[in-house]
Amino acid sequence: MSSIDKANDLIYETLMSLIEFNNSDLSLKQKKEVSEIIDNLEEVRHILFEMKNEIKSSVS
Repeated sequence: MSSIDKANDLIYETLMSLIEFNNSDLSLKQKKEVSEIIDNLEEVRHILFEMKNEIKSSVS
């Protein structure tokens, strides 16, 4: 499960960078595009969390 945790941590770091970048001087179109990427990465984190829980359940 450490691979899932590591992936989750890397995605989180990327999200924080994108959020910071999105607060910079971007056009509205660029902000929208970055926001869509952020949303996708948040969904991936959610899926990883679900996978981790499924693995824990099947191991128990």
